[in-house]
Amino acid sequence: ACLRVLRDKGVAYQRAPAAGGMRTPVEIAGPIGEVALVSRGRRPALMDCVLARALLRAGGVFQELGIAAMTFSAAFDHRTRRGSSEPSAHAYGLAIDVHSVRGPFGEYDVRKHFEPGIGTWRGLGKGTEALGACIGAPATTEGKLLRRLACGLKLHPAFRVIVSPDDNSDHRDHLHIEASADFFPPPPGAPELPPPPVQSAGAPAAPGPSPPSTQRGTARSKRRAKQESRAKKKQMAKAKAKAKAKAKARTKAKARATSKAGHPT
Repeated sequence: ACLRVLRDKGVAYQRAPAAGGMRTPVEIAGPIGEVALVSRGRRPALMDCVLARALLRAGGVFQELGIAAMTFSAAFDHRTRRGSSEPSAHAYGLAIDVHSVRGPFGEYDVRKHFEPGIGTWRGLGKGTEALGACIGAPATTEGKLLRRLACGLKLHPAFRVIVSPDDNSDHRDHLHIEASADFFPPPPGAPELPPPPVQSAGAPAAPGPSPPSTQRGTARSKRRAKQESRAKKKQMAKAKAKAKAKAKARTKAKARATSKAGHPT
């Protein structure tokens, strides 16, 4: 059902191998609604379908603020909560850490522009005045937009938890956006997640088997790269031949000029 929602809304994705506690792992390959997810590093937008669906359902919040893209550092990340042995929502692909937002206004960065402690964050009610109380009265345009985003998502039913710089210093540079799901937190008696794969120091994680759609996409990318390489070589060869012809023409012209200068009529 979740994947059908993504397909119906035109969200480009690829099925991903099972990992951590994800039930329906997907790698997002395009905008979710009107919002692009831009990685700050090399991590793909890998998440459970439930998170992608939640971001899609919150499209009105992003649209109202003119947000066209969000930069993120992590979505799925097989790890425990900081300072705890409990699994993180990231280990289930249900959370994404957003560091900045982009739109016609430019780029607003959480570390630089978020104004903590301005409005009511903890113990916030659900009434009609909750949004205004949460936003408060930020001093800057950037701070107001970021608080409107954080508060709008905090009050949206698609999300279980939004953690911001209002909560602790660990989140001074990003918003932790966590979707609601019936499998997290894991119910009593649920089997524990397998430990994350062990990596040697400095070694990248061993990739799992690629699903057929990913293999087809990789093959297409390789063919396209070869075609572009051949086209580039042809262009370079033509340019060299043209330069060589011009040099030869200049040499001949110089020789004729020298000949005429030595034999006046």
